[in-house]
Amino acid sequence: MTTFRFPAQSATWYDDIAVGQHFRSVQPIRLSSHDIIDFARRYDPKPGHFDPQTAEETFFQGLAASGWQTAAVTQRLVTETGFPVDHSVGIGVELTWPTPTRPGDELVVDLEVKSRRLSRSQPDRGIVEIFSQTLNQTGQVRQETRITILLFRDPAVLGQESPIGQTAAQRPAATSSDSESEGCQCPDRI
Repeated sequence: MTTFRFPAQSATWYDDIAVGQHFRSVQPIRLSSHDIIDFARRYDPKPGHFDPQTAEETFFQGLAASGWQTAAVTQRLVTETGFPVDHSVGIGVELTWPTPTRPGDELVVDLEVKSRRLSRSQPDRGIVEIFSQTLNQTGQVRQETRITILLFRDPAVLGQESPIGQTAAQRPAATSSDSESEGCQCPDRI
């Protein structure tokens, strides 16, 4: 069994990130035919994903990974970018797969912070929108992702103890508003 260690993060809280900041995974993840077929048989049993001969006759014109497998690999790679995953919670996602992931692809993730704003109702957290691309070794885009996350603020900046694990009644009341985006369409109820 492989033990996974989170990398030292270059940013850990909402207060540590800026619009336009980039993060990139370091080690690519390679998908073999076996990986693609195994995932498809277990989770997305369509012939274009698990039967190489039938896959030749599909839209993909050859074996292609399930988009959900590409999404799962992307999520793993995001945890290796240095983006503050320890203090974040996903609240929305939009995925597109412009080209199919193929056997032999070595995937990496490149992500950029597109917008951020403090929650108007919970000042101990902010809403951040991220755009990421999952690329293979030749730079072909296999997945594009728009992610909306809740990211906690640094308790030291707030002069408080960590809000993680507190109930709503234990968190401080809203006192400020901060927006750094062009039209962030994030929910404000969190």
